[in-house]
Amino acid sequence: MYTEVTKGGLGFDQTTANSIMSVYGALVYMSGVIGGWLADRVFGSSSTVFYGGVFIMLGHVILALPSGATALFISMGLIIIGTGLLKPNVSNIVGDLYTKTDPRRDSGFSIFYMGINMGGFISPLIVGTLGQKVNFHLGFSLAAVGMLVGLITFVVTKKTEPWSCRHVCDQSIISCRT
Repeated sequence: MYTEVTKGGLGFDQTTANSIMSVYGALVYMSGVIGGWLADRVFGSSSTVFYGGVFIMLGHVILALPSGATALFISMGLIIIGTGLLKPNVSNIVGDLYTKTDPRRDSGFSIFYMGINMGGFISPLIVGTLGQKVNFHLGFSLAAVGMLVGLITFVVTKKTEPWSCRHVCDQSIISCRT
């Protein structure tokens, strides 16, 4: 954001850019409360995760297009919404793959979190390097393609959700799962 406009940035001063990123980071984490509620009460975990991924991908597509500050804020809004929908609910899907007494449950979560952590480590290295060496737009394009691949994988490998995940709770604050 604070890179010069002539070099592909937006030309914000560093203090403004840091403030924008701070608010963005806070909203990303707070949006999970709404995303969890929507999954429990309205859409179910699977649909909520899918649409969250779509919002994140669209946010990265907008960032991949050379545009100005307005596009940045629109893309940040899409990514905030998408993360709020995806992040709190993807763990529920992993948990629903196993019964509570299934001995594979712990291993499933270990594999899931290992994948999350590896992606969180490797992705910024690849996308960041592309962004600095080639241009920012290519880096964000790669992030959008990565999310598209993830969404396709999610849809193709998806099994039918148990009734408890599809059921919308009528008067309980607590999830429908028993």
